Amino acid sequence: MIQLTEVSSQSITPEDEYPVTRYDIQTRLVFSLSQSRIALGLLGVLLGVSVLVAFLTRNTYDTGDSIQHYLIARFVPQHPLNLLNAWAKPLFTLVAAGPAQGGFLGMKLLQCGIVALSAWLAYGIARRLRLPWPALVILFCYAAPDYFRIQFSGLTEPLFGLLLVGAVALAVADRPTASTILISWLPFVRSEGVLLWGLWVVYLVWNRNWRALPWLVLGYAVYSVIG
Repeated sequence: MIQLTEVSSQSITPEDEYPVTRYDIQTRLVFSLSQSRIALGLLGVLLGVSVLVAFLTRNTYDTGDSIQHYLIARFVPQHPLNLLNAWAKPLFTLVAAGPAQGGFLGMKLLQCGIVALSAWLAYGIARRLRLPWPALVILFCYAAPDYFRIQFSGLTEPLFGLLLVGAVALAVADRPTASTILISWLPFVRSEGVLLWGLWVVYLVWNRNWRALPWLVLGYAVYSVIG
């Protein structure tokens, strides 16, 4: 005879409440380390390829704005007011002024570094969100349409992307004030950065981060005082 016993509700543990064993911790640690190594390996290879192409190619990706941005940054020492040129975007000119002294190659190497840092921050976001195989995010970044080619230009899109992904990384890390400060500089890299301010206002209001809201105008306040 088979005797059936009543199952106590306390004997059933929800999936998300299972006790974490030492094996679980070790498994997660090994997976995390392997993902970090894969991510670093991918980033190293792709950055290396980017730098190699920067040395070999004479392409400027765009023969209009790309060259104009480079020239404005290149001649900042002779014309300091270039740092306040609204069309050239003041923050981009400030960041690019140093590397541009090394010629257009210096500009391309700057862009390669910006793209690599953006990809690494995107990987960090994927890890914090616990996405499966976060290391692949780096590959996806470099495989995005035109993103690889735009490294070899003087355009503002890579720096804009870096500020944006950096702000998202800070937001995901629950640092709303730092995230908002970074977002405040977006319009000084590309004009459409103002549109993302509205999105950040929604994010801050939704999470009731009232103290972070005033920092959204930091960039404008600084450049208003300077210029």
